[in-house]
Amino acid sequence: MGSLRKPSHSRQISGLLLVMFLAEGASILGDEPGQLPDQQVPNLAVAQDALMGGEYERAIEVYSKLMDDPETAPAAAIGVARCRMRIGDYEEGIAGLEAEPAPDSAEWHLVLAKLLRLVGRYDEGLEHVRAAVRLDPGHPGSRLLVGSMLEALGRRDDAIESYRWFDQQLRKRSGLPRDAEWVTDTAVGFLRYTVLTESDQLVPRTRHVLHEMLQMVYERVDRTWWPARIAAADLLRERFNNDPLDGSVADYEAALLVSSNLPEAHVGLGEVALHRWDFDEAERRAELALEVNPHYPPAIHLLAKERLLERRYAEAAQVCDRALSFNTRDVVALSLSAAAAACRYDDAEVARARARVAKINPRSAVYHRILGDALAGIRQYAAAEAEYQKAIEYEPTDANAHTELGLTYMQWGLEDKAHKVLDRAWELDPFNDRTLNTVKLLESLESFARLETPHFTIRSDPQRDPGLAEYMAEYLESIYATITGDYETTLSDKTIIEVFPTQSDFGVRITGKPWIHTVGACTGRVIAMSSPRGSTQLFGPYDYARVLRHEFTHTVTLAATQNRIPHWFTEALAVSQEESPRSYEWCALLARAIRRNELFTLESIDWGFIRPRRPHDRTVAYAQSEWMYEYIVERFGYDTINAMLRRYRLGQTSEQVFKEQMAVTPTEFDRDFAQWARQRATPWGFDMEPPEDASALRTLAEKEPDDSVVQGRLARAELDDGDPERALAAARRALELNENERAGLEVLLTVLSGYFLENLSEPVRRGYEKEARLAATRLTAVDPDSALAAEVLGTLALSSRDWEEAIVSFERLQRIRPMNPASWQGLAGIYLERGEDDLALSQLLELVRLGEADPEIPAHIAGIYRRRADLRESRYWYVRALRVNPFSVKVHDGLGDTEMQLGNTQAALREYVMLTRIEPKKAGHFEKAAFAAAKIGDERTAQDLARQAVALDPDSAARTLVP
Repeated sequence: MGSLRKPSHSRQISGLLLVMFLAEGASILGDEPGQLPDQQVPNLAVAQDALMGGEYERAIEVYSKLMDDPETAPAAAIGVARCRMRIGDYEEGIAGLEAEPAPDSAEWHLVLAKLLRLVGRYDEGLEHVRAAVRLDPGHPGSRLLVGSMLEALGRRDDAIESYRWFDQQLRKRSGLPRDAEWVTDTAVGFLRYTVLTESDQLVPRTRHVLHEMLQMVYERVDRTWWPARIAAADLLRERFNNDPLDGSVADYEAALLVSSNLPEAHVGLGEVALHRWDFDEAERRAELALEVNPHYPPAIHLLAKERLLERRYAEAAQVCDRALSFNTRDVVALSLSAAAAACRYDDAEVARARARVAKINPRSAVYHRILGDALAGIRQYAAAEAEYQKAIEYEPTDANAHTELGLTYMQWGLEDKAHKVLDRAWELDPFNDRTLNTVKLLESLESFARLETPHFTIRSDPQRDPGLAEYMAEYLESIYATITGDYETTLSDKTIIEVFPTQSDFGVRITGKPWIHTVGACTGRVIAMSSPRGSTQLFGPYDYARVLRHEFTHTVTLAATQNRIPHWFTEALAVSQEESPRSYEWCALLARAIRRNELFTLESIDWGFIRPRRPHDRTVAYAQSEWMYEYIVERFGYDTINAMLRRYRLGQTSEQVFKEQMAVTPTEFDRDFAQWARQRATPWGFDMEPPEDASALRTLAEKEPDDSVVQGRLARAELDDGDPERALAAARRALELNENERAGLEVLLTVLSGYFLENLSEPVRRGYEKEARLAATRLTAVDPDSALAAEVLGTLALSSRDWEEAIVSFERLQRIRPMNPASWQGLAGIYLERGEDDLALSQLLELVRLGEADPEIPAHIAGIYRRRADLRESRYWYVRALRVNPFSVKVHDGLGDTEMQLGNTQAALREYVMLTRIEPKKAGHFEKAAFAAAKIGDERTAQDLARQAVALDPDSAARTLVP
């Protein structure tokens, strides 16, 4: 029952639906589902076709010509108004209808009511639509609008009474209209009545509306009737069924095939994109809708929501003003404006917006839901809870409000509350995938083991991640005092650590969706992580200690500021606490950003995390954030950090914090930091010259085709422009003119080194390698200090197992650019291969100093020290190795044996027992553990372990311990 899919129209409805809705031999669509309504006068039909096809200006032109004919003038005036409504000319549409009054026309009143609603004249609109109902009681569109407007004004009970008509219609056994418009509007009204009355028939009725009404309309009655497609798509999207094949996306796209000028479809697709955090697509869709109708409220609302998620709060407020400019009573725009103010901690502006909404609708669930979403997004959980509860009070059938409240409780660490609220959400909407995913996750969490320490609660899967919690607990308690002390913060509650056995479970825990591209996340008191176990369902082993330290720093700095710390600042502090040097990759990316003038500003750096526009933006945002922290400490002193935290706790903006604490404006800080960064990066040895304009150099190269220097410059510019094919062609042309042209050689090597590392056929790969080796040799002759040439030659020699040549090249690379880990990795591999421990050890230790995360490095170091009989150093490195690969049999075994040699039998027993949990069918592990237990005098444990060893291997030496 947990999904809503659309079967073929030939699918038979259930017996229950047959009894409820259809008399024997009758259908709500009539006996001739392919029959269209009687056509009107041809000219009016042409205009109507243009209108429904999205040709609004053409439709206006045709309707306008018909205004001169008394017989067609009334219908033409209404048609023009409908066109005006589609393109956003609301006031003109109202004026046109008022100039051609038709008080006896239900359609005239209905269209006028729709226009009046769009400009905020709700009471007048309600009067007109009620007049439409009186004139034509059987028109579902009018009754649907009455119910919708009453809901918007907070008159819920009256709205239910209006929607009751739809329920009554579908209970009739005969005489139901058959046209597409009637069925579509009736389907929407019927489902809304079902939801508001909490009918126990919600599931069959929802499926009936989708399959037997809306789908039937666009498959059998009128394939061009796009409103049915939109209604079906909206229904699916509200339940988070956004599959591109049979979900909301498919229906929105199908509607656009009928007419590309449908703001409804573009906004629907934009909402789907926003749910996926695809900000570019959401903005593109909103703009496409606004090209058709510059005053289309849902498109403007979509833009405002996108700005809110990007934390561009001032821009969000400006977008809201755009909607309020033609409807000062737009409740959604007012609510989004209040949300933007709340995210800036502007309580006065929130109060003003709340008062304006209350005058329109004193029981607006929409207002409180939107405000709750915004507050939850900035981790103001208590405030968000209050708003969601108010939204639920005003609209108790809003499943999504319940779901969002439940997810807020999840982020807050209140899982018992979350379970209750999400169960209720599931009762209200048993099709919502986010709710289902989270409820299932909560049920699986009940089977997790719980380990309590003085400051932490650690939960993990005892079957798939045995013993991991104990190791994490030991590490967490060791860092607790340091990190809380650094930020002068005392935590009032234990921090909850949850380790999930699959990446999809971790994704659901954080986002409600089974995908997320990271291994750890902090929502305040809760830290969620995917398991560091090797598995196809996970990212694989990682340094869990480093991740825990990073995420716990978030917990502390969020608590220090009541969750008001800017994203970049909490990331800066978390990275700085990792106790790992800046990686070579980060240095290269920072240097590239400086060279290309792409450093983030204080205003834009959060967008690097939230809305990265370039492939490396998110990584650069992390690296630059930490670098900005380093700069602040160097220039203003470490005490400034905690002073900033205190100011953010008070709700100050970054502009206020920088001005009042450091006496600099954000603009001045950006300028000074950029200068400092260039000075710091220059000694790293990367190219810092700004890129040249590729287009201008192409023109120059055409004028001077035989100038090798120009061709070399062009090659570099093309590479900077992200076009390796053009860069390679220009580099080869430069080298044809001059085989020693430096830029050409560097570009050729850069491009080819990328190519021959890819999965290419062996002949192609060998060809690239040969060309690269020749170019690297020439570049070395031109520039003996070329790090690029040394790295390429070393890598090529390593791949061909030419150890001596590789050693020469990598040693040269170490002299030229010691921060590049490639040389240390290459030499370490060679020396380990040759069994030269002493030479390998120096390379491995330098890799650790450089921050390389290869899980094998600490294990290799531990093994070397153990072979040297330096057992204390060996133990230290085995412990480091376990933090990177906690389920390594080799590492646990090595650490256990080392502890035994050191006389730490209890510690050795711990490692051997861990081995029995990782590999429970290996008798040798139980045997070692049994003898260790016996050695410390724990006879019962020793005998139990020995019995298990003998059960697995009757010849086990542990049988001597079995009585």
